[in-house]
Amino acid sequence: MKLAILDDYMKIALDSADWDRLRKRGIDITVFDTAFASADDAASKLQSFEIVNLLRERTHFPRTLIERLPNLKLIAMTGRRAPSLDIPAATDHGILVCNTHGGEGGASTSEM
Repeated sequence: MKLAILDDYMKIALDSADWDRLRKRGIDITVFDTAFASADDAASKLQSFEIVNLLRERTHFPRTLIERLPNLKLIAMTGRRAPSLDIPAATDHGILVCNTHGGEGGASTSEM
């Protein structure tokens, strides 16, 4: 199984959590720290991933992109809102979307 962590422009995602539990379960983790050049670029680079972790709202996930990612099973994101993610499209394609609850004081990123 493959996990893509998107928009880690500060290059801190792998240092911010213990990812060994996932790796021990055979999950291959790839971090994308720069924005995709286009929707075609995103579709090409993400087509083999089953899990996508959205750290920021930089990468938009409209229906047109979701439909080009046939292996995608789970989208994880920080916070309660995702204006850049078409949740109905994900639901239509059987993709589970999960998020952090947002917490007191807006500390949702650290909860991921």
